[in-house]
Amino acid sequence: LRKRGSDSLAPAQMLQCCCRHDDNVHEHTVEESLPTRKPPESWTPARNSVPLEPDVDDVMPSASLLLAHPALDWRSAAVVERPDSLSVRPDLSTAAREKLQEETEQLFQRVREYLSSNGVLSQIVSPELMNMLKVPGSDWRGMVHATKKRVAEVNALGGPRLRVVWWGTLLEERRIPKYPSDWPMILDAEILLDTWLIHMDDYGKIDGRIMCFTFFSHRWERPNMDSSCAYPDTECNKKALALAEYGRRGTCPLFTPHHICDYYYWVDYAGVHQHDPYQKCLGICKLPAFVAACTELAFFNSSTAKYEPRAWTRVERMLAYSFTASPLFVYLDEGYPWEPLDLDAIVARDPSTFQKTESGQLQLVIRSPWGTNSQLTCAKDLELIHELAVTASEAPPLNPQRLSAHNPDIKFDETKILLDTMHYTLDNADFQKAGSAITDVWRAAVDQRMTETREFDKAAAVDTGISEKKGCRCISTSWLSEICQRRQARAK
Repeated sequence: LRKRGSDSLAPAQMLQCCCRHDDNVHEHTVEESLPTRKPPESWTPARNSVPLEPDVDDVMPSASLLLAHPALDWRSAAVVERPDSLSVRPDLSTAAREKLQEETEQLFQRVREYLSSNGVLSQIVSPELMNMLKVPGSDWRGMVHATKKRVAEVNALGGPRLRVVWWGTLLEERRIPKYPSDWPMILDAEILLDTWLIHMDDYGKIDGRIMCFTFFSHRWERPNMDSSCAYPDTECNKKALALAEYGRRGTCPLFTPHHICDYYYWVDYAGVHQHDPYQKCLGICKLPAFVAACTELAFFNSSTAKYEPRAWTRVERMLAYSFTASPLFVYLDEGYPWEPLDLDAIVARDPSTFQKTESGQLQLVIRSPWGTNSQLTCAKDLELIHELAVTASEAPPLNPQRLSAHNPDIKFDETKILLDTMHYTLDNADFQKAGSAITDVWRAAVDQRMTETREFDKAAAVDTGISEKKGCRCISTSWLSEICQRRQARAK
């Protein structure tokens, strides 16, 4: 595929979005979309990503396909190229810093010009288009072509390419892969779309699913100035579990039950170079364009690493409020999908951040990334954060929620973003009916790990022992023990 190039892979003619009504169209349900592959009998939650150092310097060009994760199937053609180096690179020299400064300024300028171009502004997703796609038998091929065009344009800006992780990889690996160490698990989004165009059916679907790119916003659970020690998830990889469940179910409140999604995630740990400070900086410069190439933003409201005050997550929300196609932000936390979502409890825990509208919808307040209560590990990052915030504030918005707001300007502590909690609610309802083999295996593995190592989550400084309560073994880590207690209360 790489030898042929992306142009030769695209169909000869661009197809327009249209609806086709067919009395015999089959409506795919969540249950029908679930993979038939059984989860493993047991597994141990992964620790920090172990660098993969395959000796492929002198092998044939198909090395990426040979080393690709076996669960990827046809997606193996889109595995990213093997990085030049997998080792951690030293700090930049003075000359390299001067060159990087110049290159970042140029890249920021190209990104801003692109997001303000007529080609981008003319492609805003309208409610009329969404209503056309909601019906059974609608044709999604036009959306696939439009997404491919957007991703190709983002890659053409220079700097790092758009890289994504498939939900099935998270399901198999039980952790978020790291770039560059875990490169065989990470996909090049543009080549993925080229491959999708080859395999899709007459409705623009593969295996009954439509493609969706999700930008994942979260706060790292175990940050460290040493990039080889930093890790975004907990010991039990609760974020990876949530994203795997999210993708496995494929729910979308707008299109369920007629259409389900094949989710691919942009995650900083996999989408930005973690070993090369030069490439990492360029990847940060392209964040606005990466957000604009994604359909939605999903964020993880962790109880062990507070999400909202982090300066990086604040600017990510500003970018998504400006550039994502979906108007709402998807809410996820540790209880997804097995615990019912309690909006009042969320507001009570942090009333200055989460609020409810008069109609009962949950919303999130936008705050300043450099405000007095913002949190940042490295002070030098503030300059990049400021540039990103300026881009989000000054560029013409694409997000329908911001476009339809009474005042579309972003005002810190005043502008509020409506959140998508229906996704959470639908998946929880499905879980209550059918359960989840993934969750059962995961919880058993956590129990086993606790017994063997007496540790569970380094991000949460709490007792990690196991206590016996009326025949039920309860893990005493705060967020999981609360889930167990609520389950017991409802059972009574």
